[in-house]
Amino acid sequence: MISLKNYFRKPSVQIVFAMTVTLLAIGFATMWPSAPRMTSKRTQAPTAHFLGSQTCTQCHQAEYHAWTGSHHELAMQPASDSSVLAPFHGEQFSEDGITSVFVRRNGHFYVTTEGKNGKMHEFEVAYTFGLAPLQQYLIPMPDGAMQALTIAWDSRPRQQGGQRWFALQAGLHIHAGNEMHWTGRQNNWNFMCAECHMTQFKKNYDAQTRTYSSSWSALNVGCEACHGPGSNHVSWAGLSNSLRQEDGNKGLMSLFNERNGVKWSIQPDSGNAKSEQTPLSMRKEVEMCARCHSRRSQISDDYHAEQSLLNTHLPALLENSLFWNDGQMKEEVYNHASFEQSKMYRKGVTCSDCHDPHSQRLRLPGNQTCLQCHLSTKYDSTSHHFHTASSPGASCAACHMPTTTYMSIDPRHDHSIRVPRPDLSLSNGIPNACNKCHTDKTVQWAADAALRWYPQLTRRAPELAAVLMSGQKLDRDAITMLNNVMADPKQSSIVRATALSRIPTGVSTERTVAMLLDKDPLLRMTAIEACSGMPEEFRAVWLRPLLSDPVKGVRISAARWLAGVFTADWNESDKNSLVAAEKEYVAVQYFNADRPEAYNNLATFYADQQDWGNAESASKIAIEMDPSGAVSRLNLADIYRSQGKEKNAQKVLQQVIRTDPKNALAQHALGLSLIRQKHTAQALTYLHEATQLEPDNTHFAFVYTLALGSNGNHVRAIAEWERAIKDHPADQELLSICRRKEWNQVPQCVAVAGRL
Repeated sequence: MISLKNYFRKPSVQIVFAMTVTLLAIGFATMWPSAPRMTSKRTQAPTAHFLGSQTCTQCHQAEYHAWTGSHHELAMQPASDSSVLAPFHGEQFSEDGITSVFVRRNGHFYVTTEGKNGKMHEFEVAYTFGLAPLQQYLIPMPDGAMQALTIAWDSRPRQQGGQRWFALQAGLHIHAGNEMHWTGRQNNWNFMCAECHMTQFKKNYDAQTRTYSSSWSALNVGCEACHGPGSNHVSWAGLSNSLRQEDGNKGLMSLFNERNGVKWSIQPDSGNAKSEQTPLSMRKEVEMCARCHSRRSQISDDYHAEQSLLNTHLPALLENSLFWNDGQMKEEVYNHASFEQSKMYRKGVTCSDCHDPHSQRLRLPGNQTCLQCHLSTKYDSTSHHFHTASSPGASCAACHMPTTTYMSIDPRHDHSIRVPRPDLSLSNGIPNACNKCHTDKTVQWAADAALRWYPQLTRRAPELAAVLMSGQKLDRDAITMLNNVMADPKQSSIVRATALSRIPTGVSTERTVAMLLDKDPLLRMTAIEACSGMPEEFRAVWLRPLLSDPVKGVRISAARWLAGVFTADWNESDKNSLVAAEKEYVAVQYFNADRPEAYNNLATFYADQQDWGNAESASKIAIEMDPSGAVSRLNLADIYRSQGKEKNAQKVLQQVIRTDPKNALAQHALGLSLIRQKHTAQALTYLHEATQLEPDNTHFAFVYTLALGSNGNHVRAIAEWERAIKDHPADQELLSICRRKEWNQVPQCVAVAGRL
């Protein structure tokens, strides 16, 4: 809640933006009346219901048998002698002073370990979770929750280091009360896991009783998990041929037909395949896989593949915390965002071009999967990979899809399928495929070898790394590069959206407005977020049409950033659209009301509407759910601040700092609170500490600079400003200081006049 938003409410800035709104309105008026809409040609059919995968085997025996025994079929199973891979014969496992014991009695499985209250209890295992290379065990709780035990069974063969119990969070020293404890929120199956291991899963969380009554139709990822409920398809199969032809979707909610008739032919000149058809206009199959194979949040459990993924899920962008600066996966991101960066994705390759969707195995073994589209004599040769034939280094995936190990023992391939660039490891510190294998060699050795083999390597077109790195520098060249990527239709939507998210508010207003009109809902939603710090007049004009967008993720984002905006001059239809979208936004938060983040969202939403009672109530529930979390308390402090209750705000902020003295935002907020209470000298201590904790936070530097100047410390103010502007020469907020009367004669400001 503490952001640039208040800065843009200043009259001088609002005048500039009011002029911008007018000019943009003239320039883009012909591009409305509305955002793109999805239509359906399907005729009305009875409401479909789920029948179970066994029904499908009557007509689809080959697909059913391929699925049988797959990771999808065995994603979750009732605990039994046949499904539990661990011995449960009295083994003991010790971690952080807790010794857990695993036993079986009368066909049931039990673990004695530390419970939610910090005491040892015996718990019964209800379900297995996963298969290989590890298996976890699920334990039901009285409130309807299911928790995943964080001591797992390594199901690999003994010669590979397996057949043992191990801690998924080894070395983190986690005990009861921590959200990462096996009884905590981060290991709650209902929210974190179930949707992707079940068919027709409904979380059914009751915010009033704080209990779950979760339901599902099949205890695995069955046929209908991807294709939708099958009853209408079974009815369709019983029709005559003439009647069948009337339903192009064959009675299915999700028919993956975009690859039908697509043919690839390898071009002799390049050695690469080219599709004989135009690039795919739809991404139903890839988006279906992305529902689970992506880092995303869930906003609804009413999913089917004929609709945009953003109706039910909000995928994460290429954030620094999740991805390396070249887009390689860093944290566990489940492949989709990586694959969407690849040339293969842009050319129209889908998941099932490489993977059999029913068995989940590769279409062909080893390099043969890649050689479906790449000429073997050119690429599967020592002249290309410079490794001994059939050695690990000769594997296409080893160089172009290096692995990162998650959950301690699970190596997963990066799916961006990029050219190895050890030279970027030297300049940006990102990992590279060469040193993933040659761990005994230096990065310089790898960079020299790659350049010796491929002299043109470093002259290739700018990599994504340059774009993502530029978002941290934000000089004029960086802004240009981000704008170019954002406007490039050849780039995937997740790359363009990430570029847009890296540009500061107000710097690329015209391009942001263009994105509000884009056909891709991820770009529209990201553009709305980019407008969150814009003046109310701007948002009232440009976000209003998106309240009736066909995609829920876009509608609720528009509703969020129109909260509290002046709408008295809107017509009744627009006001009704706002009310409807706001109800959707609130409903999404209650859908996820088992998380404190949802109540924090409600708190800031109500605060923007100046509904202080509901705002305070939501914040306090969030604090109750997560007593050690700083965000909820910071929100409550800002709610008090907005009502002029500075003493209340100060008390909350001091409490945060006592618990977490390295919380830069709390230090900054307390400094501002003290300034408002006319304690400027005392405030400087906290404002300075915030800049030390987050030296790259330009807003902190901006506020600290002004506070120093206001307190008469002009020399220190100039020094602080010079430090910040050196690393962020295009930051508009820092540059705006030079427009102030008391600063416009400062030599350092005169020197940067051209950037103002």
